[in-house]
Amino acid sequence: MKVLVLCVCVLALAVSNFYSAATRVQLKNAIRGRNSASICLEQNNMAPSEWYTARDIALNHHTEPENEERTRKNGCAVECIFKKMGMMEGRNFVDETVYTKIEREIENSAERPVVHRILNKCLTEARDITEECKKGLALYVCVMKSVHEIEEHEHHEHVPEEDV
Repeated sequence: MKVLVLCVCVLALAVSNFYSAATRVQLKNAIRGRNSASICLEQNNMAPSEWYTARDIALNHHTEPENEERTRKNGCAVECIFKKMGMMEGRNFVDETVYTKIEREIENSAERPVVHRILNKCLTEARDITEECKKGLALYVCVMKSVHEIEEHEHHEHVPEEDV
């Protein structure tokens, strides 16, 4: 169950890899519902081990033809969780609810502007997708990749240059 809880964090899973422990807990609580996650995985006949990790996304496993069914399940699970939490109706994100839930958890966080920038970018990128389950996957992949880019950028800023 612990693995399931960690895997179902949709946006928070990606963002939490980057932020402080306190912010991680807040973000996870903002968009995770244990019952919703369990129900959504079950409804999509998806095992927790099928959830794409940050590494899976970075390696583009979600684009490989042999992972087509796993990819569909991930997208459907994300959409199901968002719907159960009121952050999606039909095939549309309920932006106000998404921002309200996130804002409630990060209002005093130093990372707030970065979280909002990622949300804006990823909600915009996924907004026009109409195919079932693909919108959820697009949002998840966008968040994961955005956080990865930030982590890479920060890693390069903190690595001392070697004298040549």
